[in-house]
Amino acid sequence: MAATFSKDERIRRKQDFQRVYQGGKKIVSSSFILYYYLEPERPYRRLGIAASRKVGNAVKRNRCKRLVREVFRQNKDLFPQGADIVFVVARAMTEKYYSDILSEIYRVFQPH
Repeated sequence: MAATFSKDERIRRKQDFQRVYQGGKKIVSSSFILYYYLEPERPYRRLGIAASRKVGNAVKRNRCKRLVREVFRQNKDLFPQGADIVFVVARAMTEKYYSDILSEIYRVFQPH
């Protein structure tokens, strides 16, 4: 699997975010809230990230978004095939490192 993050793998439209929020499942963690909506017929996963100003200034928000993108890019197999995934960043993520976020995602998506 290619370790890239192409445009096809991004959720960009507001209606796609809304479909995930309203029709998907919600998982709460200390660093983020994760919403996901499965579309099994799609051959790839898509990622969306939301970080409000409550998280911190632009530098902190952008760092959190970079961390989430990197975790997704390096570990796509952790996420279900055909899933639309939206990470809502929490303030606690500003103090965490890549390995901390990765371990939280492992706890969330344990193999079944």
